[in-house]
Amino acid sequence: MTIHAFIPYRRHYTIGASYIHYPTKEHLMSLQLSPNGIVRRFAGRCVATVLAGSFIYALSAHAEPVTAAPEYAVAMALEAGGEKSEHHVMAKAGEQFSIASGDWRVEMTVRQGNTPIDVWMAGKVFKGSNVVSAPKMLAHVNEKAVIKVGDSSDPFSLSMVVSPQL
Repeated sequence: MTIHAFIPYRRHYTIGASYIHYPTKEHLMSLQLSPNGIVRRFAGRCVATVLAGSFIYALSAHAEPVTAAPEYAVAMALEAGGEKSEHHVMAKAGEQFSIASGDWRVEMTVRQGNTPIDVWMAGKVFKGSNVVSAPKMLAHVNEKAVIKVGDSSDPFSLSMVVSPQL
């Protein structure tokens, strides 16, 4: 015959058996078991994400700020097909811009030169859909640069002054 006694605080004692059952002790022992694979993988991914994020933050904190491309004001006087026109364009270094007058069209790109007072200008001059010229020139800022194309029957002239914008 086995006698069971229930004692407060959730301890269960069995009298007459070869063991005494302690639920609290069993609960503590279960906490010492390793967690299942899903929980371990999730915890590992969280730790790896935190480490990678802190590494990237540390690199970006010491990185130099990215400088913006210089911007230029380009004043142009175009004479083509007997017509004269003036154009003013704000252009970032390396970005292409275009102007047109009659059948003539000019596509240009301005880039910073080796010194702060030099700029490279490169582009194409079109008459209709035909490329008439592909000039590349090095000029000083705030000084006039001139391109002349064509013959005396259909002259084309473009003068430009490039000014850096601060």
